[in-house]
Amino acid sequence: MRLTDVMRGVVVKEWQGSREAEVSGLAYESRKVGRGSIFCTWKGKKSDGHAFVSEAVERGAVAVVAEKKTVDAVIPRIRVENGRRALGRMAANFYGNPSRELRVIGVTGTNGKTSTAMLLQCLFEGAGLRCGFMGTIGNDLGKGRQPAKQTTPEALDLQAMLAEMRENGCRAASIEVSSHALDQGRTEGVNFAGGIFTNLGRDHLDYHGNLAAYESAKGKLFEGLEEGAFAVIHQEDPAGVRMMARCRPGVRVMTYGVDR
Repeated sequence: MRLTDVMRGVVVKEWQGSREAEVSGLAYESRKVGRGSIFCTWKGKKSDGHAFVSEAVERGAVAVVAEKKTVDAVIPRIRVENGRRALGRMAANFYGNPSRELRVIGVTGTNGKTSTAMLLQCLFEGAGLRCGFMGTIGNDLGKGRQPAKQTTPEALDLQAMLAEMRENGCRAASIEVSSHALDQGRTEGVNFAGGIFTNLGRDHLDYHGNLAAYESAKGKLFEGLEEGAFAVIHQEDPAGVRMMARCRPGVRVMTYGVDR
């Protein structure tokens, strides 16, 4: 695949060098770069991936996608606003946009994500549709559940898993979507057929800082739903009412609750 095809749909701030390099893989860890890989990096909270650009080049990277200028690289350098979000779009392109061939349902909320996502998988399977699963208790890519490192994987791993589900005959995917993943853009490039909101509590404030920021992160799932998608929202949670308002026109909104 050509570099320009991998970068389709990515907002680029600066592009230095060729657009025609042949790409054989993507990596966000320099130690996983191979000959023909694009190394995509960003500044994290604990370390700055830009410090590993030289190592990635030595390992055979054919291009670097980064948030900062990387003047020491002799290969194409592409500067973006957000490396994680760019990687999501790049990975979707590289793997042939697998989420557009699966009915991907994202489940978000403070409590109940795992139970809801598991029930959803069971419903699909009961209807005769093989359904993959990603979440806290493990990942099922169509051939049985395996341990999971994160509730929602990094963007590259997420797209690779969706592609594997597709290859294994899955027709749907039930995914737990964490607030961390939404805030960091790990789901960029995923075409969600629907989103489910369970509730909003006071967890993860050490990361988000305050409840408003936490709610805003959860809301990104519903803001990203395309026309024709659906949203199932707990309307008895005050945040649920606000989630409904985040859905764009053309999204079918359904609500649930005990009394309403």
